[in-house]
Amino acid sequence: PVLPDDELPLPERLVAVGQWCSNYLSGVGDGMTDGFAVSDDVKEALEDISAIAQVSVDFETDDDGERDYSELVEYIRIAVQLIFSELHPEAEANAGPTVH
Repeated sequence: PVLPDDELPLPERLVAVGQWCSNYLSGVGDGMTDGFAVSDDVKEALEDISAIAQVSVDFETDDDGERDYSELVEYIRIAVQLIFSELHPEAEANAGPTVH
């Protein structure tokens, strides 16, 4: 699994998400060549993921922590999809119709 189990304490899950973001940025960086241009939206998403990678667990856990964690994970998911679709436009073009 990509995400840690929801049964783990919130600080442990945050550290794991931060590590995932750091590794993701490393992989994206390895795949980009000098002079590679991306949109402002992708730059912002990469900057946000970079900030998330620097997560600190020195905070007070409150009742909103679980909700905030869920929103953070959802933001990362959407940001990664945005980055992927811009860096791999051929994947969008080759995708067939969605069957439900």
